[in-house]
Amino acid sequence: MSKYGCEHNIMIDLLKVIAALCIFMLHISIFSSSTYGFSFTDRTWFLQTPAWSAVWIFFVLSGYANGKSFYSGKYNLCIKDIRRFYYRRFLKVILPCWIFTLYTLLLVEKDFLHENPNVILKILTLSYYNNPDNVSIGATWYVYSVAWLYILTPVIIWILHPMVPKSDNTKWVLVICIAAFGLFIRFASFKTGIGFQNIYVPFYMNLDLYISGIIIAHMSQSNNGLSNKRIIILFTSLVVLLLINMRIYYKGNTMPTCLLIYQYVFPTVWLIFTSMYIYISQRVVGGYTLKLPQSIEKRISRFSEISFYFYLVHSMIASKIAPIFIGIKSATLSHILLLVFTYAVAFVMSWFMRNGMEFRERE
Repeated sequence: MSKYGCEHNIMIDLLKVIAALCIFMLHISIFSSSTYGFSFTDRTWFLQTPAWSAVWIFFVLSGYANGKSFYSGKYNLCIKDIRRFYYRRFLKVILPCWIFTLYTLLLVEKDFLHENPNVILKILTLSYYNNPDNVSIGATWYVYSVAWLYILTPVIIWILHPMVPKSDNTKWVLVICIAAFGLFIRFASFKTGIGFQNIYVPFYMNLDLYISGIIIAHMSQSNNGLSNKRIIILFTSLVVLLLINMRIYYKGNTMPTCLLIYQYVFPTVWLIFTSMYIYISQRVVGGYTLKLPQSIEKRISRFSEISFYFYLVHSMIASKIAPIFIGIKSATLSHILLLVFTYAVAFVMSWFMRNGMEFRERE
């Protein structure tokens, strides 16, 4: 089982890896900008990866994985299984996040805890959304936001059960309607003056993404034997969409309209695309979806397994490594070195963390 509880599927593993690297690369640029004066240019725009989009992808993946856990029969809508579901989510997601946060606050960010003692209460009540902000643990906001969606999952599935139609085509209509409603809510919130942070972060603003993932899990139980040609087209579409998203994000540095499109239209774009991606990936003959050399597949799967821990630790590591490359004249070279060294250290640390908690993943 992967971190999200999905059966092994190299195509979904690949999507998780790409999303995690998008977050990683964008976050590293924040340190490079403040430390070396690095900025994106027409030559380096492709390094400005869409971290927001990666988070939207993860919300859909989380909904899909948890929905599949119920629809596959691993959990049922009874008190015993719901309690077990909560217990597993706590051990696999929330507890590792708490352990990492405790380690960071006690050993790395000691002054932060002393100056903001109330942050402990926010962490324990799953309400720390990088407020007050901290570069080492700021990314944990996603864990606390998705945790509330975990809590709501049995209720969502219970409500959806009589509403989800039998036909896959009709289910797609439901997904499109949810996507359209989410788009409307985001733009309505924007028009009322609500800041993007308060639209992007709260769990209830990401319900459209999460619920769509759950519905896709309901659709992906059958196998219609789709050809690998569709997977190649789908993967190519993923690369093209990422490049378009990066370019729009880069243009958003100087063009507010492009930034607006990224912030408010692309959540719906990625909702629909990720749903299609998962749907097609799960319906290929034998579950095999992409012909890659075995060594590459192993690397993708290995990184997918540690991606959650990698997400937790990468900013903390970058904040400590960044000063090493201050003396280099080229800001771009310093940025690339910070990317490489942070990746290496974060990968090793994530691997140890994952193996240290592996016993918790056994039923």
